[in-house]
Amino acid sequence: MSKELTVESVMKKPVITLRPTSSIMEAADLMRKENIGCIVVTEDEKPVGIVAERDLIYWFLKMLGYPEKREVIEKLK
Repeated sequence: MSKELTVESVMKKPVITLRPTSSIMEAADLMRKENIGCIVVTEDEKPVGIVAERDLIYWFLKMLGYPEKREVIEKLK
């Protein structure tokens, strides 16, 4: 790859966003629908965070109560 390649040239447009009050299910559905790996979280049109697939996997495993997979869950943090 070229060192001159910019992030702008490979980023998904338009930027997909959610509000901080959106559910993790909304985030997962949107990622699947848009075929993206992360979503920018915005409040008053300003970015306040990012939710990635890894974050969702962590919380889904935790919610499902996978204590035998604790080491896997902790590595996802």
